[in-house]
Amino acid sequence: MSYGHDVAADLTPGTRYDDVVRALGGAGETITRPERIGPALRRAFDSGVPYPLNVLTDPEAVYPRTTMGV
Repeated sequence: MSYGHDVAADLTPGTRYDDVVRALGGAGETITRPERIGPALRRAFDSGVPYPLNVLTDPEAVYPRTTMGV
């Protein structure tokens, strides 16, 4: 609230968050195409370990800096 928005953190584009979880004993993958999200979700649910889906989106697409009042 001190900064005028309620976003906790900005994620760095290009960071392989799935690799970070894999290094800690989990699994995960990076998704670059929308049609791959469904199958990746199934693999994540079936894995039995922490499994982030690092879904890459368009960095030029603007997102709102706040969800307050939504």
